[in-house]
Amino acid sequence: MAFRKTCAGLGFLLVVCIQVNGQQNDYPVAEGFMIKGSDAAQVVGKDKSLQYIQDTNIAELPEKWRSAIETQLTYMEGAVPFWFRANKGGNVPVPNESLSIIGDLYREYTKIKGVDWGGGVMARINVGAQKELHLVEAYAKAKWSLFQLKAGLYREFKGLVDSSLSSGSLAISGNANPIPSIQVSIPDFVHLPFLGKLISFKGSFEHGWIGDLPVNYVHNPYQYERVSSVKSYFHHKAIYGRLGKPNGRLFLTAGINHQVTWGHEKQIFGPEFHLKPFESIIQVLIGGSKNASQNISKVGNHLGTLDMGFDFNFYEGRISVYRQFIYDKGALAYLANVADGLTGFSVEFRESDKHKVRLNKVLLEVVYTKNQAGEQWSKETPSGPEQYYNHGIYSEGYSFKQTGIGSPFITEKKYSRKGLPSSPADFFINNRLFLVHMGAIGSVMKWRYKALLSYSQNYGTYYTSNSTFFWFNGERRPFVPYDGIFPKVNQVSVFFDVGRQLKKETSVHFSLANDSGKLLNNATGVSISLRKSLLRP
Repeated sequence: MAFRKTCAGLGFLLVVCIQVNGQQNDYPVAEGFMIKGSDAAQVVGKDKSLQYIQDTNIAELPEKWRSAIETQLTYMEGAVPFWFRANKGGNVPVPNESLSIIGDLYREYTKIKGVDWGGGVMARINVGAQKELHLVEAYAKAKWSLFQLKAGLYREFKGLVDSSLSSGSLAISGNANPIPSIQVSIPDFVHLPFLGKLISFKGSFEHGWIGDLPVNYVHNPYQYERVSSVKSYFHHKAIYGRLGKPNGRLFLTAGINHQVTWGHEKQIFGPEFHLKPFESIIQVLIGGSKNASQNISKVGNHLGTLDMGFDFNFYEGRISVYRQFIYDKGALAYLANVADGLTGFSVEFRESDKHKVRLNKVLLEVVYTKNQAGEQWSKETPSGPEQYYNHGIYSEGYSFKQTGIGSPFITEKKYSRKGLPSSPADFFINNRLFLVHMGAIGSVMKWRYKALLSYSQNYGTYYTSNSTFFWFNGERRPFVPYDGIFPKVNQVSVFFDVGRQLKKETSVHFSLANDSGKLLNNATGVSISLRKSLLRP
């Protein structure tokens, strides 16, 4: 119901909407707002957010093939630092001292019109205290006219954020390993010609295979056998658009995305579940539970964001402001958790060779998720606190391979300090937080740098709060924090990377990351990497 009600209550915003649907680099450069990764090559020019593939000159298109191999030496004291693992899509070193070899091969689109194909593969070998071979990406894609078909393992983010410096989208941040998926999309903005190119839109529809997912549902054991896990699927859809002419200065943006973990509900609920498979799919798509069971609020675990923002282009660059509103159980439809979300501001400056010291982009984000419609003064909602990313049936919540799919600042128990209060029902033991995040990209002489600074105040979950009651199914129910009260704890995570070209095909990077505070284990890590292109442009 959350997705359906949210669309109904706030759907008017979709007239000015935009989608962020791309891949995230480990060392992105300041090339364009919200356009990053290998798929960004479809949209060319320095100001990529203003370009359309049908308007591109063939001389500006990328080389068909690109490949590289990277050797990375890493040393860490303690755990893997936050910014060495967050939003990396599984491209992560192992703890302590390690040697890693990362190789990739990509084929990009080279045709403006007609049929074309591409794909990519990236693998990482870690040798250290742990030895592992990890397939980071392996996908194929094809385009025809406005449409794209993509299948396999591909790193993506969903939501209106600046992909090069963001703390991570609340929807899909690229934090977890890619989910094996197949996606149909309109990846580039399409004009509505009868409106004089004033409105454009894009969207995507995706089905993924999560695999075995632990479930926790208590029922009458004398009626049927309880299951501990089921084969689960992942559903994603999004529609986004933009208000503003291609050569204009101001662009208004907004959009909505919807993600669902679901599958084999009959195995979980037994005779309580009344829907046939096709009926279940319909309820997954619309965010409902009609005729499913009186004890089931929705079929599957639903989550998404409603996004809006604007870009303003000026002579020296671009200013971008954006906001993500998060919905889970449906409180956003009642505007009960409207205080929660991600707000971002970035300024990107056009690159110039006139200055030896340059600031290419600066970003400020604020994330607030403490409300969740669970405060004592919050509006009454049928389902009570949103409990972001956690779920009563799927015991690992909004995660894949035990890593959060959304913002990495909503903390899994495995990454938190021992001794912090947590409920057995919570996979994410900290989803109530206030975060200030800053980032910058620039260069000094021939050296390019990227810096991130993140400060958060963390309050646990509502199951470890000092609340005395919750609203649930329209009733005010008393609450006692049997698992303890999570204290307010502060956390600081920093990251700095500097790199330069040594030769035309070779570059070197030095990275430093540090965590200090009371939420995560203190950690420091340094790395040096040497990357060589194998296919010359």
